[in-house]
Amino acid sequence: MTDEIITKFKKNALEEVRATLDEVRGRQVIDFRVWIGPDEGKERKPTKKGLSLLASSFPPIFALLYHIFLILSSLKFRTSGGVITI
Repeated sequence: MTDEIITKFKKNALEEVRATLDEVRGRQVIDFRVWIGPDEGKERKPTKKGLSLLASSFPPIFALLYHIFLILSSLKFRTSGGVITI
């Protein structure tokens, strides 16, 4: 497992969401996961909250997300604390 962080953002005071590139059983996987912590003197830990996708399936998923983004943009959405409001 390579566990290379692609990007991350703060979800709230205790959690962050990370997108990582991993290798699982010889296949490249993009993992979107909520990490919690850190507790005093410790590092952040991954939670069960997340989604793992084969890297090869990401281009059509990206196209789908971009289409959703365009629809939301036409509705003049805004974000507040990571939540999309229209």
